[in-house]
Amino acid sequence: MRINVIREWLAVGLLVTTMAVAQAQQVPAKVAVVTEEERARLEIERTTAAILDFRKEHQIEFMMTQSRMLQETLGQIYPEVFHLELEITKATEIHKALEAIKDKPERFGTLPDSAPRLDEITSTFHVLQDTEAELTIMLTKFTEQHPEIKGKRKEIEVYREHFINATHRALETATANLALLQSLRKDRVSKRDELTENLKKMEVQIVAAQLKTEQLQREREVAQDVWTDLVRRKAEARAEKDIEAAERALREF
Repeated sequence: MRINVIREWLAVGLLVTTMAVAQAQQVPAKVAVVTEEERARLEIERTTAAILDFRKEHQIEFMMTQSRMLQETLGQIYPEVFHLELEITKATEIHKALEAIKDKPERFGTLPDSAPRLDEITSTFHVLQDTEAELTIMLTKFTEQHPEIKGKRKEIEVYREHFINATHRALETATANLALLQSLRKDRVSKRDELTENLKKMEVQIVAAQLKTEQLQREREVAQDVWTDLVRRKAEARAEKDIEAAERALREF
C-alpha cells in the first residue's frame, strides 16, 4: 500500500512539474507577442508624429500657398510684358518715322495715329505744300528776282522751319516715351525672371518635401499593416485556443 501511495505522489509531482514547465514555456511566447504588438503600435505613433513634425517644420502648406501666389502674379506679369513689347514696337516705328523726316519735310508721308504732335505736323506740312505749290505757279509768271517770288520763298522757309521744329519736338516726346516703355519692360522682365526663379526653387523644395512625406506615410502604412497583422494573428490564436478548449470540454463531457 505504501508503494502505491508513493507512486501516486510521484505521479502528482510529475504532473505538477509538467504543468509548471509548460506554463514557463508559454509565458515568454506571450510576452514576446505583446512586446511585438506594442512595438508596432509605438512605430505607428512615431511615424505619425514624424509626418506631422516634418510638415510643420518645412511648412509644406505655406509653400504651396506661396507657389500659387507666385503663379498668379506671374500670370499678371506675362501679359504686361507682352503688351509693353507691342507698345515698344509701335513707339520704335514712330521714332524711326520722325527721325527720318525731322529735317526733311519732303520725306513726309504718313505717321501712325499715335504719333505725338501729329495734327501740328500734318497741318504745318499741308501749309508748306500749299505754299510751295503757289511758288511753282508764280514762277510761271515771275523770275527769281521778283519781290513776290522772294517773299514766297521766305514764307516757305518759315513754314519749313515750323515743320522742322514740330517734328523735333515730336521726336523728343517719342524718344522719352520709348525710353519710358523700355524702362517699364526692363522692370517687368526683371520681376518676371526673379519670380520665375523663386517659383522654380520653391517647386523643387515642395517636390522634395512631398517625396519625404510620402516616404514617411509609407513607413506608417507598413507599421499599420504590421500592427494589424499582429492583432489578427493574436485574435486567430485566441479563437483557436477557445475552439480547442471547447472541443476538449466536449470530449471530457
